Amino acid sequence: MNKIFFALAALAACSPAFAQEDSSFWRVYDTKTKKEQNVEVKHFRSMSIVGEDDRQEITGRAQKFEKAAVVLELEASDGTKVVCSGAMIGKNIVLTAAHCLTTENNHFYQTVQVTAAGLQGDKDKSTRQKDFTKLIKEGLKGSKVNKTPTISEDLIFPSAKAVKLWVPLNWKNISSKYDEYKSYDYGIIILDSNLGDTTGWFKITSKKTAELQQKEIIVLGRGYDKPLNTLWRSEGRIGSLSSHFIYHNADMVGGNSGGPILLKDDPYTIIAINNFDQGDEYLPEGEYVNGGLRISDDIIISVNKIQTRK
Repeated sequence: MNKIFFALAALAACSPAFAQEDSSFWRVYDTKTKKEQNVEVKHFRSMSIVGEDDRQEITGRAQKFEKAAVVLELEASDGTKVVCSGAMIGKNIVLTAAHCLTTENNHFYQTVQVTAAGLQGDKDKSTRQKDFTKLIKEGLKGSKVNKTPTISEDLIFPSAKAVKLWVPLNWKNISSKYDEYKSYDYGIIILDSNLGDTTGWFKITSKKTAELQQKEIIVLGRGYDKPLNTLWRSEGRIGSLSSHFIYHNADMVGGNSGGPILLKDDPYTIIAINNFDQGDEYLPEGEYVNGGLRISDDIIISVNKIQTRK
């Protein structure tokens, strides 16, 4: 039986590699039980639901700009499968996170299917989606995200296969050193057909810090706790920024890695790639615990070079 791993978004968003990130220990005192314990806080685990879960499904009825968001299903040579998210940025080019394209041993996934779940789907007589949903339910046992996925009908959506996967040479998908390499956590998929002619595509832009502070955002993708080939939207706000990253409070879980982060007042332009979480249940509610890699001039130049060589 194939092994199934459900993207622990932030890094593990796609790959089991990130279950063991750099961590620190905290002393935690529970005022109710009067007990103290040492807690290991892993900074890059599954992404967080902040407060109430307000993710909204947009499968099959996405707005014009949302249609260019896509979901990824990847399979390694040993049969391991992971799920991630991404965005069309050209007729046959997808932007996602590098850790979505490589395994914990830094090997590329062998097959990648890109699905435009925001478009209207056709009925699928096969049971493939139901079977995968059953696996999702099994994978959720013991998870802190305990919502059970449901599917009213089987649908098949426009999709394409990857022919080339690109990640920066400096990207090293090594869990214990993610801090060292996370500024290179972006990747490109070249497809075997022009899916973008159907979905449209996003622009990417490098924004100055002053242009992003406290901005409201939209994040698109599919969490591992949701049915295969469904598309979801969440909203939030940017809380803080660094030279490479934004930190926000939009609801995200594993599987959302690689999805686009958009400004609510300019939803046709990607300003960051969703790819990690620095939170934990021990951090105060309301913290900006989810993070994304800011689109930089270097990323734009790299994408343009790849587009001319593809």
